[in-house]
Amino acid sequence: MLGLRLRYQISGFLFLLFSMVVLIMGYFNITILNDQLRRFTLNKAGEDSENIYRLFDATLPNNESSLINFSQDQLLFPEFIKYIADTEYLYDLQLYDSTGKDVFKYKKSDSEIIDDKSIIRKVLRDREPLSQLFAVDLYNEKAQAIEMSGVFDPRLLVVNYYFPVFRKGVTVGILKVSIRLERTSRLMNFFFIGNLSLSIIFIVTAFIAIYVWSENAINKPFRKLLNAQEQLSKGNFDAQVDLNIPSNNEMSIISNSFNEMARELKRYKQELEDKTHKLELLNEQYRILNENLEMEVEDKTRELKEFFSLITHDLKIPLAAIRGYADLLKKDKTGVLTPKQKKFVSAIDSSTLHLLTMVKNMLDSVKYEAGKVEYYMEDFDVTQLLDEIRSRLLPLIEEKSLTLESDIPKECLWINGDRQKIEQVFTNILSNAINYTQKGKEIGIFARDLGESVEFMIKDDGPGISEDMLAIIFEKFQQIPGKESPSTSLGLGLYIVKKIIEGHGMKTWAESREGRGSAFYFTVRKAVNINLETEN
Repeated sequence: MLGLRLRYQISGFLFLLFSMVVLIMGYFNITILNDQLRRFTLNKAGEDSENIYRLFDATLPNNESSLINFSQDQLLFPEFIKYIADTEYLYDLQLYDSTGKDVFKYKKSDSEIIDDKSIIRKVLRDREPLSQLFAVDLYNEKAQAIEMSGVFDPRLLVVNYYFPVFRKGVTVGILKVSIRLERTSRLMNFFFIGNLSLSIIFIVTAFIAIYVWSENAINKPFRKLLNAQEQLSKGNFDAQVDLNIPSNNEMSIISNSFNEMARELKRYKQELEDKTHKLELLNEQYRILNENLEMEVEDKTRELKEFFSLITHDLKIPLAAIRGYADLLKKDKTGVLTPKQKKFVSAIDSSTLHLLTMVKNMLDSVKYEAGKVEYYMEDFDVTQLLDEIRSRLLPLIEEKSLTLESDIPKECLWINGDRQKIEQVFTNILSNAINYTQKGKEIGIFARDLGESVEFMIKDDGPGISEDMLAIIFEKFQQIPGKESPSTSLGLGLYIVKKIIEGHGMKTWAESREGRGSAFYFTVRKAVNINLETEN
């Protein structure tokens, strides 16, 4: 189809170019003819009107009263009346006295020319003949003065000639002669039809010539080329094109290029088949090695996970013991401690709490990755849960002199979910907030009723999070870079938060601007028996 499209494009371009040339020549031809015919017709109309005027002037006696006699008894002037009656293109004739009053009218038509008293007064004043062109509408038989007419003007054209009538050097009247110019339209129609017919003949002839030329010069060679291309696409690399035309012809150059391409493709095909066979052998070897490697990786990964779980599980017991003994020391159960000793014990307690949180996150991440997490749903009071979390994080809060505020509306007090895991969500987010909030600042916990669920927001006054980091903050091992000191977390806290909330069928997200703090959101379902619980 490439050859057909190209042929049609070339044929269409040449046909359009030739048609434009013919139309432009026809337009200028018709325009010039129209101008010449208009001049010829106006000149002929002027000659006819002057002949009428001369005959009238010669017929009229050389006295002023003859104008009145002419208007009263036209039988006195039989030659003039017969002449104007036989004049083919006379539209009408009128005679006016020196005051502009109509004293004689001879009409061959029923159409009325518009009032021309101003022209009559001008001729009486200047004593010079004038002419004016009118177009008569054939439908309503009204006339309108115009400057010129177009080639296809459907109206009847009439030119009025106004001649002053002199007797003894005095203007005694005006003779107005109206001549039809309809022959102009007839001639123009004849010339237009002739030009149009010649243009159509030229255009059709050009189209046939271009079609025959393109068929033999373009389409046939392209058919052979397309046929060879089709054979080549089916795998026949021995396909060749033989056009039997001079070697300097463009189609010959294209066919030679195609033949060379077919030979090259045949050679490349053979090389590709050889390389494909070698690649298949190598690929089979790679597949066997890859299967063995995957088995080894799975075994090592399973061993590492088991080792990781055992280590973190074993770390929980001594860390919990350390924290228990530190708590006893802080409460003076073993004796009164000095302020400095209490400060050291508080540092031990907060560090142990931090390590316990890390160990728990490590254990939970293994469980979530393995998909071995179970949820135990229940209704519970969120304020009681927050009090427990506050007391557990109190050493970290007091260490940085932070203020932890909460605003939980009454309708958001009772929620439904896995209490232990929701506790871990609050703990992980609050731990991050405490870690990144500067000393003396405030952390807020807020809730908003969403109908069937509750939206929680934990807001801090930390350094904020960049847009790039905000997009991946809930992914595994992603740590928020601190401005004052490097992060000491493993980047698992928010990952576990996301897994827990998704396990509840809810969603979590974060909003932050650098230098403006951060806000972490998550939603939880309301308690199933919320009305009963609030009444109790």
